[in-house]
Amino acid sequence: MARTIRQAQKQALFRDRDVLHTETIVTSATLRKRQGELSHYLEASNIQIRSMSEQAPAQVRLTAFPHMMFMHLRGPEMNAEWPRDAASVGRAVLVVVANGAVRIDGTRVQAGEIALIGPGETTVVAEALNGRNELLAVSFGAHKLEGLPFLGSSLGIITLDALEGSPLKPMVAFIAALCDLDVAEDDDTQVLQNTAQSIVRTLARAIVDQAPETAPLYDRACRVLETQYLDLALNAKSVALGLGVSERTLQTVFAKRGETFTGALRLIRAKAAAKNREANPLTAAVTIARMSGFGSESTMYRAIRELHTEGRKVA
Repeated sequence: MARTIRQAQKQALFRDRDVLHTETIVTSATLRKRQGELSHYLEASNIQIRSMSEQAPAQVRLTAFPHMMFMHLRGPEMNAEWPRDAASVGRAVLVVVANGAVRIDGTRVQAGEIALIGPGETTVVAEALNGRNELLAVSFGAHKLEGLPFLGSSLGIITLDALEGSPLKPMVAFIAALCDLDVAEDDDTQVLQNTAQSIVRTLARAIVDQAPETAPLYDRACRVLETQYLDLALNAKSVALGLGVSERTLQTVFAKRGETFTGALRLIRAKAAAKNREANPLTAAVTIARMSGFGSESTMYRAIRELHTEGRKVA
């Protein structure tokens, strides 16, 4: 139910427009009022600012497209949480710290560093630690952005100072400029969206490439399925390509365990459907199917029946 409410809120924000832009001065008092487009956007995204220093206000500039958000924040110490659920399990976040420091799930990210929070199900806790913080944040649907490398659920960090002369620093500057850009409703935003998508792909790949993946292929493949199962186009070929192996190699690692790629993906979606149906008993079956990565109700019902059959066998 909460998912469908937030979906409706997000749709309302983008009704009759392709881009949302807002510039807001935030204080601890205005947070409690929950007014304005920034507050409505954060609520629709399930981002909760738990506390904020009263010593100084925060300045927030935000530009958002339906599947991507860019935010430029200057402000004091504050604490925020992002409880991820079925509506946000496929989203990832890039955080660039220009000044001050932020602690993300216990890991400190210093000025001059950029962090990638991969898709996952656990709650993300972020704390701005200094009195004068400046950071850029980019939130995007990993399953909506084609050409991304595999994004693990762990936190990845690189230092921008080590990238002197690379194209990444101008890309960060573009993100900052995009946050400041007040786009008119009748402007053609497609070029901006395409450029922003290319930049996010490049930055995400730079972070992922810093640390070689050492987990077994089967584990890596399962993590892809668990974080991208909402993508209806997900298949063995695309996953194998993202993992840098052949489709045959990928199928073999599942076969060695008496499984199939398709069966593993169907099982993950069936479990998601069972949870979504329990949490949203009044929601139409076709909606539950879409929420769980299925293309049709009939496919979802077959998968759930298989899930229950396997459960009885184990019992």
